Amino acid sequence: AATQHPIDQAAAPPTVAPSPAVAPVSQEATDTLSTTFEGELPAELAPHPSVVSDVAFDPQAVIASPLYHTPRQISHSAFGVAGTLMGLGQQLGGAPAATNEPSYEQSQVHGAVDLLQSQVAADPNANVGNLPLKERVLRALRSRHGYAEKKSIPEQQEKVIDMIAELVESIVGDELVSSLVKPAMQRLEVPLLNTAVRDPVFFESNEHPARQFVNEMSNLPESRNTLIKKRTRETVDHVVNQLIANSSSDPNAFPIALDQLQTYASEREQIREDNIRALVESCHEQETVKKSRAVPDSRAVERELPPEWTQWLDRAKRLRVGDAVILNKGTEQQQRAALAWVDDDRATYVFSDGDGIKLASLSLQELAMELRRGSADVMPESELPA
Repeated sequence: AATQHPIDQAAAPPTVAPSPAVAPVSQEATDTLSTTFEGELPAELAPHPSVVSDVAFDPQAVIASPLYHTPRQISHSAFGVAGTLMGLGQQLGGAPAATNEPSYEQSQVHGAVDLLQSQVAADPNANVGNLPLKERVLRALRSRHGYAEKKSIPEQQEKVIDMIAELVESIVGDELVSSLVKPAMQRLEVPLLNTAVRDPVFFESNEHPARQFVNEMSNLPESRNTLIKKRTRETVDHVVNQLIANSSSDPNAFPIALDQLQTYASEREQIREDNIRALVESCHEQETVKKSRAVPDSRAVERELPPEWTQWLDRAKRLRVGDAVILNKGTEQQQRAALAWVDDDRATYVFSDGDGIKLASLSLQELAMELRRGSADVMPESELPA
């Protein structure tokens, strides 16, 4: 009998092993603060554009959280280019531009994309990354209809091809999308094209199963846990392989795949929530011990800061549990994080990763410094789920 894949089983989520120790976001922040407050601040600490604005934080993006409130899932919207997508959909409804150049029939384009998808099904790595999508379609057309007569791809289908290629490229090139899903996302390019050239609803509805599937894939968080990494890769590969094999002939392929991926995403979310609760409880216990030992209040340092630092401290204080933040921005260690816990004095900020494991702990002053330098940044609302 065939071996049943883990995603088809009702297995319990894997136990999360303790994460390795993670260094604070900025090791030198405290030293920098103590040495740069006299006179003008260094040029490299110039205000970052994303936090220099006088516009107050959107209150709708802030969650006032009780004890053990689980920070909301940080997710990157793969269709952050939705405006472009919808604009293209409107263009597709117009009349094609007049041209004297002969072009293939729409049905011929459909057949060529079917051929490409069958090739990817037979060889998962067929042409991935070697040729632009448009060139692959054109070669498939000429292999089916002959090379003697030079024809072009019809304008409307060419726009669809360009849009799908740009969409996949933007997701694969996005540093905030998990590396665990990017190879599968590249292989999904042809099935997405096959759906887009046949189904106009793809451009009209945010609820289209194929669009939701792409979003769900891009939303899966990165992980530092070996077991979760393995399970995520296996699950994504399994679901995408099913799509490649079935989506050209089965209209329910994307809805089925979406349901499977959402099931796994729910398992990941449950793991994250359990870890968040444990992290919050640990932070509270440490805070109790700290207060019992009468550790000096770090706000005493704040009173020594010059007036120009007030805005950065205020911005840090506006963060609430659950807010999405990018840490180590602009470096190879760039990561999405959630503010998991803040002490009663708003002097210590603890951030968690996509698995709910502690990622960094910063003092108010360190967080203000990171915001000012741009190495920490609040995620734009456009990159959060709609």
